Amino acid sequence: MNNQARCQVVGQKHISQGIAGMFSWILTNRQTLLSNNPPGDQRAGGVPVGHIGLKSVLSVPILMGETLGAIISIGNAPG
Repeated sequence: MNNQARCQVVGQKHISQGIAGMFSWILTNRQTLLSNNPPGDQRAGGVPVGHIGLKSVLSVPILMGETLGAIISIGNAPG
């Protein structure tokens, strides 16, 4: 992987903090989120400077009854 394809976020321990808009949507709706255009998705909250751009993202809430146990997310960069 070349340097341009790597995440260059400085000072971030958890990259997911930068896309809180989509995670907030999942927390509120407790539904799977699929976006093939994250930058243009109305649920997105943006990403921190230096983060790899995403072409698509899939996030699935893991529910135990009414309790949210985890969110599993995958995404892919353009190319």
